[in-house]
Amino acid sequence: MTRHAFGFILASALSLLASSARAQTSNASRSPWSVGAHVTTVWHTDASHDVFAHEMAAPYGGFFVGRDLVTFAPRVVLSGELAWSVNTVRRRLFSAFDSTLHSNHFQAAVAVRFELNRWLSLYGRVAGGGTYFAATITGQSSLDADAWTANLTGGAGAFAVTPGILGSRVRFAAGVESGFAYVFPTDLALAPPVPEDDAKAADRLSVRPTALGALDASGAYLRVTLGLRF
Repeated sequence: MTRHAFGFILASALSLLASSARAQTSNASRSPWSVGAHVTTVWHTDASHDVFAHEMAAPYGGFFVGRDLVTFAPRVVLSGELAWSVNTVRRRLFSAFDSTLHSNHFQAAVAVRFELNRWLSLYGRVAGGGTYFAATITGQSSLDADAWTANLTGGAGAFAVTPGILGSRVRFAAGVESGFAYVFPTDLALAPPVPEDDAKAADRLSVRPTALGALDASGAYLRVTLGLRF
């Protein structure tokens, strides 16, 4: 009788522990989709960026969408993400010229997440994609340059989620991440803008582009995200 009672208590205890472990599955994993906005500050250290900005720190704003892909263990999840960010910087040069640089970054990322508890997770993230630069130098006339290049990003961070909104699986999420963004240096060549009118464009004299040099927009970054998981 005592052994039966002990066995029943042990089985009940193990069942309770299993239920508790299942209950500890994070809010994030029960809401596999994520969408939101991010603000990323990149500290540009290469001198080539000085042509377009006084400050080393450049803020980028953008959006992302992601989804959990594979669960390796109860608390280890692989996720994917698509992200876009944009930045514009300007500078006055020699009191006679204005420089402007528009940057668009497109990335696909994968992240491995370790869920500490129901609301807090740590993760590592790597990303790669393309960057489009459009530069303008304006004085008495205007010179333009544009170029595509590749980018790579690696970082680590943490994010937290709230309980479900009104009992649903929709949850608020906020995160912070730091790492290094490498943007492959690309040459910019300035030339007068091509007229929109085809006839004027055909009559335009051929002008040899002026090499501005290689632009290196790499640097350490800090990324802050706000969004929803569902």
